[in-house]
Amino acid sequence: MNFAFAWAFAKSVRKVFYNITITVLFVAIALINGTTPNHAPM
Repeated sequence: MNFAFAWAFAKSVRKVFYNITITVLFVAIALINGTTPNHAPM
């Protein structure tokens, strides 16, 4: 992760691309998590 962070912040264009990629990834995880039924006992 450190390498990815250093690579992303070497150029401002990469920084924007990195931020968008991470945001999309977390939004996708949140949507999958929110839309799948929860079968855990209450």
